[in-house]
Amino acid sequence: MRAFFQGVGKRDYYPQHYLYWGFYQQPYSGGFAHLTDFYRGADDSEARMSQHSQAYIDAGLAHANTDATYPVLQAWLTDVNTPGIGQIPNSGFMLDGSYVRLKNLTLGYTLSPSIASGIGISNLRIYVSGENLAEWSELAGFFDPEAVTDDGYGYRYPFQRRYSVGINVNL
Repeated sequence: MRAFFQGVGKRDYYPQHYLYWGFYQQPYSGGFAHLTDFYRGADDSEARMSQHSQAYIDAGLAHANTDATYPVLQAWLTDVNTPGIGQIPNSGFMLDGSYVRLKNLTLGYTLSPSIASGIGISNLRIYVSGENLAEWSELAGFFDPEAVTDDGYGYRYPFQRRYSVGINVNL
């Protein structure tokens, strides 16, 4: 068995891209579950409550949230090209950029020489191998933590998961 892990133990990351900020940056980019923890000063009125879907109410979005992680939900608030929290990094929105990735895992078995020579083979090894099998990171849902840079973007083609099976035979 052989395993290769790779990672970074301490790294801070400030996201500046709509892939993380969703509606806060671009109103058409989509809402993400982590962004539902935004500030709401009071419960919605009965009239307003009747306009909401049951899923919206069940998610708690119609009720006050005064100790929220994010400010009032407003489009373009985090856009780096307009004034707002996107242009002024805030340590409250800093993410943990550390990660551990299982880059390679190989499991193999070599047949004992006494058994192999009995079937006319000097050496026989069978193995299975996998690359990029697992990753542990706070960023993994949005970015490849290995690809993020200090500018807040994580544009990279993601690592592909690959599997292989093999037999080595020496006659």
